[in-house]
Amino acid sequence: MGRFQTVVTAVIANRQLIEGIDLQIQEPSVCEEEATYLKATVQESYTQMEQARERGLELLPHLQQRLAYKKRTEMVVEIVASIEEEGQFPQAHYAFDKGVLTLALTRLIESKGNHGVSELESSRHIQWSGQWRRIAEVAAELRREQPESFRMVRVRCRTGEPKPFGVFTNTVRLNRYGRKRMVMVHERAALTDSPRFLVTDARHWESGRIIETWSFRWAAEVFHGNRSGG
Repeated sequence: MGRFQTVVTAVIANRQLIEGIDLQIQEPSVCEEEATYLKATVQESYTQMEQARERGLELLPHLQQRLAYKKRTEMVVEIVASIEEEGQFPQAHYAFDKGVLTLALTRLIESKGNHGVSELESSRHIQWSGQWRRIAEVAAELRREQPESFRMVRVRCRTGEPKPFGVFTNTVRLNRYGRKRMVMVHERAALTDSPRFLVTDARHWESGRIIETWSFRWAAEVFHGNRSGG
C-alpha cells in the first residue's frame, strides 16, 4: 500500500535554486473497507451490555480515521496557509496542479496579495460568447476557424532557455471562480498537439509570464519519486 500514499510537496524554485520547504504524507484510507466490514457484522440488536460495548469499540477507530483523513486539496490549503503565516517568501507566487485547484486555495492566495497559476481540466466551463462552454471545445473551434488568433511567443522557462509556444489568451469568466486570465498553450507551431490550459487571477500578466511561472511547477517532481502527489 506504500505506493498509494498521498504525498503533497511544497517547493521554492527559481533559476538558481530548487528547495523543498514542506511535505505532508498520508497513508491510504481504508474507511470503505472498514465500513463494509461493519455493515456485514452488524446485529439487529445487542441484548447484552458487553456486546454493545465491544461493538462501540469496533466503531471508534473507524470514526476517528474518517475524521482525521484529509483530502489532498485540504492538505495543500494547510501548507499554503503555513507558508503565508511564516512570511519567508513574501514576493513568491504559486504554481500548482489542476488536481488541487479549489476556491479555498485561490481565495487564500489572493487574500495574501499573491498570485497563482494553475492548469485547468479540459472539461472546465468558461463563459464564451454569452454561453457556458467546455474550454476544450472553445480551443478546438479557435484552431479550426481562427488559427491566426494563436500567436507565437518565446518564453524563458525554468531552465532559462527560450522556448516557442503557440498561445491564445483572454480574460474570461470561469465557472464558480469569476473573471480570470486564461491561456491556451500549444508547444507545436502547427497547433497539432493537445493544448495545455492555464489560468491565473493575475489578469494583468502577459501570457509569457504566466507560462514562465507555470514552468517552475515541475521542479516539485524532483521530490515526488514514484508516489502520487500534488
